[in-house]
Amino acid sequence: MNYRKTLVLFTSLLLLMFSGISFHTSTRGQQDQPKVLSGQPDTLKVLNVDTPLPWHLVDIDWQEFHTNEKHTEPFLVSRLTVDIAILSELRVDSPYFLCPFNSAIAGHSFYSGFTTARNHNSPKTPYLKPEIKLEQSVIFRRWRDLDYTAILPAVSDGLCAGKWEDDFISAETPYKWSRGLYTVEYSEMYSEYVRGRSHRWVAMFVYSHALQTRTFIGALRFPFERLAIIRQLFTSFVEVYARPQQKAERFTIPPLRVGFGNIIINGDKHEPLAITAYYPREVPQIAKAMMATDYLKDYPDDRALLRAPATSVVVIVGKDSLTHRTEKEVLYENKKSHLTPVILDRDQIEALFKDQYSRPKR
Repeated sequence: MNYRKTLVLFTSLLLLMFSGISFHTSTRGQQDQPKVLSGQPDTLKVLNVDTPLPWHLVDIDWQEFHTNEKHTEPFLVSRLTVDIAILSELRVDSPYFLCPFNSAIAGHSFYSGFTTARNHNSPKTPYLKPEIKLEQSVIFRRWRDLDYTAILPAVSDGLCAGKWEDDFISAETPYKWSRGLYTVEYSEMYSEYVRGRSHRWVAMFVYSHALQTRTFIGALRFPFERLAIIRQLFTSFVEVYARPQQKAERFTIPPLRVGFGNIIINGDKHEPLAITAYYPREVPQIAKAMMATDYLKDYPDDRALLRAPATSVVVIVGKDSLTHRTEKEVLYENKKSHLTPVILDRDQIEALFKDQYSRPKR
């Protein structure tokens, strides 16, 4: 009997040594550290994570804050585009939200992104937990509003308002996406007077370079005359979220490669002063960001999908990214600019977003 116990113990130790389990730094204590198991071939299974979903695996900050006060005014935008390059094939049920652009307009944060599930409710069931439609989609969302009349959806069931992520309104449209290059576009539309104030409609489109099609995702009404985007708040991110029946304590994450960049504002190519990557410590450290020029050294076949590699970023999620790194990493500094960048910490950027959100509604 003792021999059997010894054999079982020895076998268990061998399995632990060769199972590919990695432990990552956590501020919650040794017993709570996330475990990541490498699956087949690159799929990751994440265990023992206390942080509730969704998780931001990495935030990419396109830094615009610098010492020249003349350049701290918001961008007045009539049209803004940004590329998102899906560089790997993904299952249609992959639990990713891929956000190429997240910013704010004087108190109203907004973002857009590619996802594999979308929400829908209506004025008949306002602000309740929505019907979840499990299909590839693109969403356009802004906060500090619950007015359904401020949503112009592309499809009849493509609108949502809710309180579960603070007050927000959203246009959410089914859109099939796969490996390829897409350009997300925000364009000013017409103005409208609401309750005695001038508001501006902003439309979002997605252009598929493979299909050469421009698809209307939806439009949202902003309570301002112009689309004045805060310079310090240009962010892209990769998020993992919980699909129905999925539990964070044993969560499967497929490998991913995605690129962001080629920002064009009012027809002019935008070159940031600096680009930084921030890796939240309370989630599994399974993502790595790099400049596209470095990525292309290992993946030269993806060159056609990255149109501005010198100022674009690629995020890789997978077992090859299971490495320890600093919480913040400066990926790029614009050496050609005569302006001196002030590289903000993530806490400072989040404080700016919080300041925008706490401003009185206009």
